[in-house]
Amino acid sequence: MRYKSILFLTMFLYPGPSVCLQQQVVSVTSLLQRSDSELHLYVEQYLDDKSPLWYLDRKGNKTVDIDLLVILARAKPWVLPILEKRLGEWMIDQDANKHLIRPLSIAIADEGSKRGLDAIGRLFAGHPEEPMLVRIALLSGFDYPFHNHYSLWYHALDFQNGVVRELAEKMLGEMVSDGSEHRLTKWAEALLDRYGHPPNELEFLTDPLVKLAWSHDRANASEIQRKLSVLTNEIAKKRKGGVQK
Repeated sequence: MRYKSILFLTMFLYPGPSVCLQQQVVSVTSLLQRSDSELHLYVEQYLDDKSPLWYLDRKGNKTVDIDLLVILARAKPWVLPILEKRLGEWMIDQDANKHLIRPLSIAIADEGSKRGLDAIGRLFAGHPEEPMLVRIALLSGFDYPFHNHYSLWYHALDFQNGVVRELAEKMLGEMVSDGSEHRLTKWAEALLDRYGHPPNELEFLTDPLVKLAWSHDRANASEIQRKLSVLTNEIAKKRKGGVQK
């Protein structure tokens, strides 16, 4: 499937050494156990190309591994605004700061949330990098439990930025045609969050993701919609029961 290749896109954007000494020392668990003040200093190292986190890649360009930064951005809500603010400052002189902009913009996109997609839309609207970053944002961490991708995709399809919305329309038809039970369950949860109740017939008819499923694979879309109707009702009952308890 075409989308699977995009999931691994960031693996090929950094041809640096396979082991970075600084990243060896810092494990995810130990990092997240630090205080916010300590983590703030650690984030600042990513924003300073003279810090130990930065190194020269095989082509002699200065870069930084972003894996732990992405994890921090997902875990700590205050990280992403710092990155966006600094990127905005760097983009005033894009030629001089190209090596700084590239990894940090990918970190924001790879954070994989509505906030990250919003930041990409604000910072890179009309820039050549925008489509690549939007693709990363839409698929980053797909099937990981840290957020619901279907909610993110609804957000993208509601976007005022035409590039974000058009890319989502082109990319997501294939993905929403996947009738796997665990994915349909996530989709049903997103539908309930969007409408506040199990969608009625008109809401299914006009729903942007459901419409993409129908346009991509009509033979499969009818069964997907039927299953979503069942699942939304089941999940709504469970949620109601949970509130009553």
